[in-house]
Amino acid sequence: MLCIAAALLLPAVPQSLEYHHFADRRALWGIANFLDVASSLGFLIVGMAGLVIVFGGRAQFAFRSERWPYAVFSSARC
Repeated sequence: MLCIAAALLLPAVPQSLEYHHFADRRALWGIANFLDVASSLGFLIVGMAGLVIVFGGRAQFAFRSERWPYAVFSSARC
């Protein structure tokens, strides 16, 4: 509760316009700043692997309803 009050009452932290100048400005395969955004592929792969494990029958759950929290967690990685 204290964090919410602080966020509402304190002034915003200024951000430099240089923040948006990423380290890699090259485009590859039509994707701007490719090497800056390519790290997201790892998260996509791990999230998809989690969904395959949860819904592919490899994971053993006591109740079918237990699959959904794991599925939501895995899909948040995608």
